[in-house]
Amino acid sequence: MPLYVDLSTEAAASTLITPEFVADVKRNIGFDPETPDSDLPMNITGLINTCMTICEKEQWRFLLRKTANLSLPYEAFLSADRLMVLPFGRVTSLTSFSYKKYDGTTANVSSAAYTVYPHEPSKLWCKDWSALFTDIDNEQPYPITITYQTGYSSFSEIPRSTVQAIKILAYHLFEFRDAVSDGPVAELPQGYCALRDHNLLNDMRAIKYVAEDWTKVSRG
Repeated sequence: MPLYVDLSTEAAASTLITPEFVADVKRNIGFDPETPDSDLPMNITGLINTCMTICEKEQWRFLLRKTANLSLPYEAFLSADRLMVLPFGRVTSLTSFSYKKYDGTTANVSSAAYTVYPHEPSKLWCKDWSALFTDIDNEQPYPITITYQTGYSSFSEIPRSTVQAIKILAYHLFEFRDAVSDGPVAELPQGYCALRDHNLLNDMRAIKYVAEDWTKVSRG
């Protein structure tokens, strides 16, 4: 599996779900924002958290801060512009960068050997990746491993269009919250889909090694 998301490192939803945002979502789904959470016909925090999870999956952007462990083939570093685009949004810290050598040992890549561009979509750049990986075991499918933290530390950092997408999706899921209805649940609203598509962050270089496995990604 080229991607492992360590959910034990995931920040609490409360770091992003502020009381002001909860009140805004209440208003958006038709309730007085002063309505106590216990008087609502659903778990409002759980609803917002579900919407955030859906947005994470569909936008390739992690919202809650968490650690991602990404395994990559050597070919991922051979683009003409020498940029390695990292999936899942803003990289807040890169904790390890290593690769397997021909002799079976692991070599760590010094942070002085490359440059991190943390703004979305985050990128790594090196003047000459091939010179850096001279002894890499490129016969292995995923010899390079990068561990990094991605996500936001506060609500104010989330792009406004993503916030709007969460609100639209929360309204939609509230309207179709019943398990039994007269007909099938409608497709996702066009307003949400437009915002979702607008916020797709990474080009195929960032996601092609994990896209096929994303629906069954290891999230331990």
